[in-house]
Amino acid sequence: ALVEELKEEDRNKDHFISVLSHELRNPLAVIQMSLDLQKLELDEDAAFQKTFGMIQRQTHHLARLIDDLLDVTRINQNRIQLKKEPVELGQLIRNALKDYQALFEQKQVGVETSLGPDPVFLHADPLRMYQVIGNLLHNAVKFTPKGGHVRILLEADAEAQQAILLLEDDGEGVSPELMPKLFHPFIQVDQTLDRSRGGLGLGLSIVKGMVDLHGGNIQATSPGPGKGTSFTLRLPLMPGHAPGPEAPIKAGTGPHPALRILVIEDNEELAESTCMLLRHLGHDAAAAYTGRDGIAKAREGKPDAIFSDIGLPDITGYQVAMEIRELPGHRHTPLFAITGYGQPEDRERSKAAGFARHLAKPMGMDTLKATLEEFFG
Repeated sequence: ALVEELKEEDRNKDHFISVLSHELRNPLAVIQMSLDLQKLELDEDAAFQKTFGMIQRQTHHLARLIDDLLDVTRINQNRIQLKKEPVELGQLIRNALKDYQALFEQKQVGVETSLGPDPVFLHADPLRMYQVIGNLLHNAVKFTPKGGHVRILLEADAEAQQAILLLEDDGEGVSPELMPKLFHPFIQVDQTLDRSRGGLGLGLSIVKGMVDLHGGNIQATSPGPGKGTSFTLRLPLMPGHAPGPEAPIKAGTGPHPALRILVIEDNEELAESTCMLLRHLGHDAAAAYTGRDGIAKAREGKPDAIFSDIGLPDITGYQVAMEIRELPGHRHTPLFAITGYGQPEDRERSKAAGFARHLAKPMGMDTLKATLEEFFG
């Protein structure tokens, strides 16, 4: 009976974290969009630029923490679904290094890479593999002091049919007593009272979960505090794969004509800020605060595109999408889901309901603009 009670408590905890993570996304989305609107007004003000940069960085940091919370509960519940395809690991590492370059420069941490001359292909989920590499890079820069170094080495072991990725730093290292728990959730190397580095202690737990799902393994070694840490990642190679042609990136063709856009969102502040950003982009935007009202406005107003929340108070966004698809003239209207539920299984549900794209909160003007340009040129 006690075991069942503990299991039930664990399930309740996971459900709570999942709901909490989703609920936190709405206020974050309003903050992100309000920031974009402010930036349009005060672009020339130097003092504002500095403040804006700080708020934007912290907003992205909050979004990352929420994603970590969601991922760790989904790993615990075996609810992560991988979308595997041929992935070239060297290119993925180069892309991640570009994204983390500013962070390394800010900390004055040098990066040395040896990615080898030949492509290293995996059959993997590119988003999840990027997450693994990103978390390892973030961890390395976080615990490497100013002037330190990070080294990344990639090679293919043809005999073992494995890709071997080594990432080592000359940072703070890990004590022997903490090493066995390093990949457990909520374990933190930073045990200081000031919590100067922040974070939830979930990054390495997520890395291990994702690597395990891909049939690989990860090991960490450290000679001790102050002597750096080394992570060795082994993943199965994709046998005999030749690189396929990459999909061309569609270039924007200048400002597109004004569109009639409907935003269905029960959070009124978020609906209004989304409409304001769309109007700034030159479009005619109107809001509906319930699913039924959204369907009625779609029927009357014949919008060119519709953004809809999934968690509406009366019916779900999935139902909204399916009903709008049945309206005369709306069989091919682009429908975009805006939602706090950003996991792969949520994206699959959106696609099945008829949404063309699944946009996770928080999102800003750049995302709105890029999404519309993709569909309307």
